[in-house]
Amino acid sequence: MSAGHVLATGLILAESKKRGALSLADRMFIAGTAELLRAAFCMAWIVLFEKDKRVEYRREYLLLGGLSSYHSFAWLFGSQEVSAVMLQILGQSKTFFVFVLSVAALGRRYTRTQWVSQAVLLGGLVFPVLVESYHKGKFAKEEGGGGEQMMYSVLVVSGCLAGAFSGVYFEKTVKRKVKSPWKNALNYSISSAGASYAVMLYSMGVDGKAPAMSLRPVGSLVLLKTTEGLLSAYIVIRYSTLAKALIVVFSTCVLSIPLSLYFGEKVSADKWISLAVVITALGMFNYPA
Repeated sequence: MSAGHVLATGLILAESKKRGALSLADRMFIAGTAELLRAAFCMAWIVLFEKDKRVEYRREYLLLGGLSSYHSFAWLFGSQEVSAVMLQILGQSKTFFVFVLSVAALGRRYTRTQWVSQAVLLGGLVFPVLVESYHKGKFAKEEGGGGEQMMYSVLVVSGCLAGAFSGVYFEKTVKRKVKSPWKNALNYSISSAGASYAVMLYSMGVDGKAPAMSLRPVGSLVLLKTTEGLLSAYIVIRYSTLAKALIVVFSTCVLSIPLSLYFGEKVSADKWISLAVVITALGMFNYPA
């Protein structure tokens, strides 16, 4: 199932890049509709298989929905502006954020090796950003351009922080109060869909342009995002927040290379080094004490 989740994520990235630039309304429509379809699946599961079919909505889900919506927006935006390898490298910052937040908010304890592994992971994340910033800065001085790539990178990382905070906040405040994982997933998806549609309507009011609600290009992304969301929900139910992040990190690192080759993107030496360092950090974290 985790492999399926990663494959779906890779297909979303490929489809997003292939379709070209999407408006803000398009992105929010994709995120909101995917969450709405996931909510429908969860509701069907509750009706068919849960003994207690009552669903309780808690106000904590409002924050979770907003964070999830922003995470989807940042990732969909970044996937069209950042190279496939760089996007996957930056995406691994979520693991580091989850680690820090799980210590601070959940009181988790880790071994010295695991702490060192996170320092190694951070180094692997920062290194290609510094190299790219240097080259972009050089380009800006010589050609008068550059700078936008860093903005997109920051957007992707901020989305990862939102996703990490959402996962830890859910584990600390909601998961223990609502025992049914499918009821949690239902309320989470409804909140995220509501937040996404609210931003979509705001964007339509400002730009006066409705999203392209056709099977291509937006419809295919909706279906892929829904599949990815359902597989993600399964991983959330089965694994802890950090374990989920580690599963996805390792798989996406491996997936980033064929995606870059598919898009004809050059994988520079610093990107290879960064991927090797990230995978090494994962190995260190899971090495038995």
